[in-house]
Amino acid sequence: MYQHILVETTPDGVRTLTLDRPERLNAVNVALSDELPRAVAEAGADDAVRVLVLTGAGRAFCAGLDLDPANLAYWLQQQGATRAARLDDLEWVGRWVLALVECPKPVIAAINGVAAGILTARDVSAEEAERIGLVSRVFPAEGFAAVVADYAAQLAAGAPIALTLSKRLLAASIDSDLRTQLRRELSAIRTCFVTDDVSEALRAFAEKRPPHFTGR
Repeated sequence: MYQHILVETTPDGVRTLTLDRPERLNAVNVALSDELPRAVAEAGADDAVRVLVLTGAGRAFCAGLDLDPANLAYWLQQQGATRAARLDDLEWVGRWVLALVECPKPVIAAINGVAAGILTARDVSAEEAERIGLVSRVFPAEGFAAVVADYAAQLAAGAPIALTLSKRLLAASIDSDLRTQLRRELSAIRTCFVTDDVSEALRAFAEKRPPHFTGR
């Protein structure tokens, strides 16, 4: 379906999007720049998908923009091809961010190697990235995929509506005042409390068993 993205979905609803240009360290060319937001939107619209994992093929996560002269020349040609392209104030960089933030599913960035694009262009080690909060956890290469799979499965077992509303609240909190955010939180709680999943959670708690959430 995609030229540079591999798509895999597990039975429990974990969809993995793998940037697949390992020979270029998964650097972004014109095709990939268009494909990722489409793949994310597709996952977001699919009720069978509960969690989205983004990773890279080979030894890198993503080396940023592909600086191959042919790719840059084609990119510049495409940018000036239409009035809409010339006036696009987001381009692929903005569309990628919006796609991931606005996706209604939890998104895990499984950064398996080099990830280029930090402000000062200096190297940041995995350990420093964890210390400054740029990444949540750091794991050795051996067993990395298993850790990601376990975490994704844990999220996939959660209540889909509650997870979606929680993600919306987090995204909205960036530019909200406290009162507005508290009202949004109450609205989300009220929405959750009329779902089947809340009833299932209460039954599971009383019966001392894991809940089985359906997203209804």
